[in-house]
Amino acid sequence: MKKWEKILWSSFLVGLVFKLMHWPGAGILTVFSLVLVALFYFYLGVGVFNDLSLKQMFNRKNYTHKNRLNLLLGALFGIVIGTLVIGILFKFMLWPGGNILLSVGLISLLLSLVVYLFLHYFEKIFFEKRVFVRVVLIGLSSFVLCVIQSDSFIDFYYPNDPEYANSLKQIVHNPSDSVAQENFIQLRNERTTISKKKTTN
Repeated sequence: MKKWEKILWSSFLVGLVFKLMHWPGAGILTVFSLVLVALFYFYLGVGVFNDLSLKQMFNRKNYTHKNRLNLLLGALFGIVIGTLVIGILFKFMLWPGGNILLSVGLISLLLSLVVYLFLHYFEKIFFEKRVFVRVVLIGLSSFVLCVIQSDSFIDFYYPNDPEYANSLKQIVHNPSDSVAQENFIQLRNERTTISKKKTTN
């Protein structure tokens, strides 16, 4: 399970490098990798947070010795972390609703941790410490991304092209502004033409 988890997160990091370097296919790779990560947690959260391998997940015997509350909490954490990953995707792609998804995910994560601590104290529910490493990392990353403004992302993505960055900011802040969209499309086409000419030469 951990192997597949590392592979999926690594593919996202590769997509992020592509995005920062403005290489072709960056958007597709970023979206594809994070969607797979989110689906991984949504559907396999029970196994991930109960420290089961992918093979063990499909064997009923491996669930018999597990407390039902452990399994239920594992599924709950999987859904919450999956929601945060989708929020991360929206934030990186500058899509509307990124902060809302991250906020919902963070509040849900906080409530889930409170429930876990309550059950841990009264029902002796227990997750391995390494299981919470991913929860803490994803939770902190989501919080940082939620705090950072979209304008900061745009400035980071396009530090050497303020005209393009400002045009993109206008679209992000006013997605229904047709004039801003036309200006952005024109600038994007110009940048694409220039890039193709450089590649040809």
